[in-house]
This record gives sequence, C-alpha cells and structure tokens, in this order.
Amino acid sequence: IDVGLGKVSISSLTTAGAGVAVGGTLINLSLDCAAAGVTKVKFNFDPMSGSGIDASNNSLLKTDGVARGVGIGLFDESGQLINLSANQAYVAELTDAGAGNFTAELRMRASYVANGATLVVGSADGTLPFSMTYE
Repeated sequence: IDVGLGKVSISSLTTAGAGVAVGGTLINLSLDCAAAGVTKVKFNFDPMSGSGIDASNNSLLKTDGVARGVGIGLFDESGQLINLSANQAYVAELTDAGAGNFTAELRMRASYVANGATLVVGSADGTLPFSMTYE
C-alpha cells in the first residue's frame, strides 16, 4: 500500500516539537471475510524487514533519504502512536454482516514526526511490511 505523506516544512516540525505528528495521511481499509469463529483482524508490523527503527525514537519508522531528524509515525484511530519497536499491533473488531460474512474498518494515520535530532531538509521515505491475521 503506497501512502504519500506529502511535503512538510522544517518550521512546522520545529514548532510541533519532538514526538508530535505533523501533517499526515489517513489510511482507511475496509475488509470483508467469510471466516467462521473469528472476532478480530490484527495487523503486525515488521519494521526491520523494511526501513528499520528510528535510532532517536524507537517508536518511529526510520526514513530513507537525505532528510534527518524525522521519522514516520503510525497512529491508530484514537491518535495513539503505535510503538513499532515493541511489536505493537493494530487490532480491529470484526462486525457480523450476516450470511456468514464479517467486516472490519481499519483507520490509521501515517505522519512525519520530529525525532529530536537536528533537522535536515530532504526526502524522507520509508517501507513498513506488515502481516494481517484473523483471530
């Protein structure tokens, strides 16, 4: 899933301060399944198979590119940062849609987050593999 975060100014990152999301893109996924006996869907993230963990804030995804002082944060639907280094998962409850079908709505947000290091302008991309399981 390609998630574009757009451009963010250094001044907005500086004003927000370390650990605060700036800008961002909503990630909304609608899932349908026909599996009996399941109640939730779980997203597990594998940052080490992607860009890695940010060295200054291990809750963030490390960025590739020339930008420094910024990581990528993944937030749940209540705005809480998902701690990528702690193997924290995103879980959504399945809703019975009838006739043996179930649905789930996953609402997350990805944002640039200043990590506390000196900010340097440039591209800041990242890759975050994930797996999805029904439980």
